[in-house]
Parts: sequence; structure tokens; C-alpha cells
Amino acid sequence: MRITDDAYRLPTLKALRFNKILETGANKPGIINARDLSIRQSYDSVVKFRGAERMSPEACARELLAAFIAKHMGIRVVEPVLVEIVHDFVETERGQPHFQTLSKSIGLNYGSIYLPNYDTIPVFQPLNDYELTHAQKVVLFDLFIQNCDRRHEKPNIMSNGQELVIYDHELAFSFVHDIFRNKRPFELREADKSWIDSLFLLPKIKKLPIPEAYFIEALESLDNIFWDKAFELIPQEWQTQQLQEIRTYLTEIVNNASLFTQSIKTLFI
Repeated sequence: MRITDDAYRLPTLKALRFNKILETGANKPGIINARDLSIRQSYDSVVKFRGAERMSPEACARELLAAFIAKHMGIRVVEPVLVEIVHDFVETERGQPHFQTLSKSIGLNYGSIYLPNYDTIPVFQPLNDYELTHAQKVVLFDLFIQNCDRRHEKPNIMSNGQELVIYDHELAFSFVHDIFRNKRPFELREADKSWIDSLFLLPKIKKLPIPEAYFIEALESLDNIFWDKAFELIPQEWQTQQLQEIRTYLTEIVNNASLFTQSIKTLFI
């Protein structure tokens, strides 16, 4: 469901019980049982603690925005939620290795509904026909938001054999850290080649024709209505000037969607 749909709501969950740390993640997210008090339903949620390594209010905002964009482009992404951590919850974990991280994460944190029965894709294994269709869209999505963190070492993508589900986007929108930012973001530069070459899905779909009509339509759907809704949903305490910079940069690509599509075609030859 797109965030602009009338029925869409971004759940805010209250952390109730700490289950375990996921040691494989760089920022060591945790699985927490949390409750949506508005509908009285509990979920196991993967929470990326705001006080963890590589996380910050800005990183939380990037995670949430990337999920919103993926949903708008018809790409399956782990379902985003806000998870509130309070002092009393933190105290239940006193003495645990993750106590200090939790202490620095009181307030709202980025989370997603835990998704069972999906496994991380073996990066050297060929994709089946179902997965290839999804992989095309994921690569186009990564090129658009400049996400350099879907690599062989860290694929950040799951499959159940029928569809792909993406996650982990705190390092997306990497252009915000560029000292010399591309003044024409709809045209790839030679400097972009290094991060694009790291995208592990690209060689798997390289010889397939780009679904141009889908891509241009998906980009052009990211209009002011989308952005205004995204800014409304992202917690104010996560919003900095960086968020507006992302909007401006990506809107430049959207306004030149056809040129951007032509520019990335060179990657698929």
C-alpha cells in the first residue's frame, strides 16, 4: 500500500519484551515484541536502535523514506513501523550487553514487522524467473536513491522463492555526503561507477531490457503529494535539512525521468 492511499497508516508500537539481538547486522538490531495500542495488536519487530552504531535521527529518517519510496514504486520492502522505547522497558534489560544502546535509544526508533519464512539470498546463486522480475525493480530503485549498500558482503534482500523483499537503507541517499555533489543528478558520472559496480544484483539482470515505461511512471508518481505525506509521517525529531536536500535532489531526477533512464541504460549493455 502506498503512503498516499487513504487507508495507509504508519503504526507506532510500544516496546514490551526484548527477544534477541541480531548479531549479523552492523548496527546489531534487535527483535522486540511491541504492541500497537490503537488496535491492541502485538508484533515481533526488528528494531534498529537509534543509539546504535551508524544509526542517528537522520539515519532513521533515511530508512523510513527509502521504505516509503519502495512502496510507492511497487517494490516489496519490510513493513515500516515506529517503535517507542521507554525508560521502564530499558530497565528490564539492565545488565545485558545491549543495555547502553537501549539507554541511548529512548523515544522513537525505526523498526519493521518481522517477516518469517524468508531467507537472505545466496549472492552467487542464480535467481529464478519470479525473482528476476523483482530484482530489476530493486536495481532501478537502488540507482535512483543512490543506495550503495546492497553488496555481495551485505545483500540486504530476502526471498521466499516467489518474491524479493528489501531492507536496510540507513546508508541510502549517499549523495548527501558527497563533497562535490552531482549538479545534474539525472546523468551518471564516471565517479558513480565505483558504487554502482558494488551492486550485487546488477550482473544478474544486466542483459534484460529495462522496463522503461514502469520506471518512468514510478519516478513521476513521486510528486509533491508523495513528498508532503512522507514529511508528515516522518517524526519531527528525525527531520533535519538533509531531508529537504534529498527531496530536492531526487525531484531533479524525477523532473528528468526520461534522461535518467537513458543515462542508466549504459549499465545494461
